[in-house]
Amino acid sequence: MRRPAPPLADKPFALIREALFFNEAAYRMLRNHASPMRRGTFILFVIVILVALAQVIGLALGLLTSPRIDILQNAIYDAIVSTGLYADRAAAVPEFAQQFRQAYEGVWQSLRLFAGYPNWGTTVAASTAAVVGGFLNWLIYGLLAHWTARWFGGQTSFTRFMGPLALAYAPLLLSIVLLFPGATAATPLIFLALLATKYQAIRVAYGLDPGRSLATTLTPYLLAALILLAVVLFGAAYGIGRIPYLEPLVRILQLATSF
Repeated sequence: MRRPAPPLADKPFALIREALFFNEAAYRMLRNHASPMRRGTFILFVIVILVALAQVIGLALGLLTSPRIDILQNAIYDAIVSTGLYADRAAAVPEFAQQFRQAYEGVWQSLRLFAGYPNWGTTVAASTAAVVGGFLNWLIYGLLAHWTARWFGGQTSFTRFMGPLALAYAPLLLSIVLLFPGATAATPLIFLALLATKYQAIRVAYGLDPGRSLATTLTPYLLAALILLAVVLFGAAYGIGRIPYLEPLVRILQLATSF
């Protein structure tokens, strides 16, 4: 006997697909799920991991299709160190060879970054930021939006809102275009899509009218901008270095509000 298919609420990829097509029913299913917070955490994990994997795979493909710049780098280095001028300088100053090597590597590293050459270090950092930043943004934005929605009269609990909100991050998957070497994600388009899906999640979760739903959607961004502005102005006036833990806090806020 064939087992019945699981409901759509238990199919994370199907929910993500429906969210990308702006289907409000997907948000409603998560709001009414038995464990909306846990289900939302899993869905967000799937989204950010797919984004991170797309960045890593895109880098690997880029390395395969990009010219071997390291061959040119080594050839030029060998040509320089074989000159008499380099030999005289290295003989006169014992530490010259090491200092020159470090400076040479630094110049080529800067050229790679400037030219957009695939780099494992920057890609791993970006992938980690996508995962960490995604969850930080989800929690911080969720708290601010929940407080705003409750102030406007919304009655949904925080956990019931966090499920639909996690699904609202589905447009981040548009950055999978990074799988193709040389491609760049259309950040403004992704941001607008995120605003639209967050608006849907808030309207479905709290049942607010369109005007209050839009105000709730935008308020966390306005608050984050005001906080960052205050921190920057305060740091410029008194010196960020004099304020313990302020610089790391600025970085965390920028990371958490970057979606």
